Amino acid sequence: MSKINRIRIMNLNYNGNTMRIDDETFDLNGESTLLSLRNGGGKTVLVQMVMSLFVHKKYRDFTDRPFRSYFTGNQPTFIMTEWKLDEGQGYFLVGMMVRKCQNLEENNQEPL
Repeated sequence: MSKINRIRIMNLNYNGNTMRIDDETFDLNGESTLLSLRNGGGKTVLVQMVMSLFVHKKYRDFTDRPFRSYFTGNQPTFIMTEWKLDEGQGYFLVGMMVRKCQNLEENNQEPL
């Protein structure tokens, strides 16, 4: 079975913009891994971000943490997961860029 090799998150704010991940890479090396963080340290955020890559958008919200609540500024957030494929077949990278919806009419701008 393929396993997660590496997770990278860039420019993510959470806990009401009181916590921030500027650019963090979690090297899991395809092994079982324990993340031991204090309350509010980002465990649920990490799970929610990784899951968001693989589920339909209506399933991205957690009970008290709507997915869209993380994206409050104009800077994009990048979420990437690298998978180590079975039988030494290499690696597979999946990711996405997310940012707050920009209202073009409100800013008097034309779409590009």
